[in-house]
Amino acid sequence: MPEKVAYIWEIITDQKYAKQKVATKLMEYICNKYKGYWIYSCVDMSNIPSIKLHEKSGFKPLYTFHEKQNNHTTEHVMMRKKNDII
Repeated sequence: MPEKVAYIWEIITDQKYAKQKVATKLMEYICNKYKGYWIYSCVDMSNIPSIKLHEKSGFKPLYTFHEKQNNHTTEHVMMRKKNDII
């Protein structure tokens, strides 16, 4: 396991702020704060805007998995980024 690791639990923005780049600014803040870290984030595969945000920020898919809750199954992707020091 890498020495410096950070996890993104959730990035949630209110629908009224859609297309105002609020999530992009939050992701930029996280990436600036955790330079030199491996950053991991789990994303629901149906959340295409979040996957695109992560990819735009340099995250790559690591693995996918399924989660079953109350007879409903969702697919997730674990993404990670080596946040190199610039």
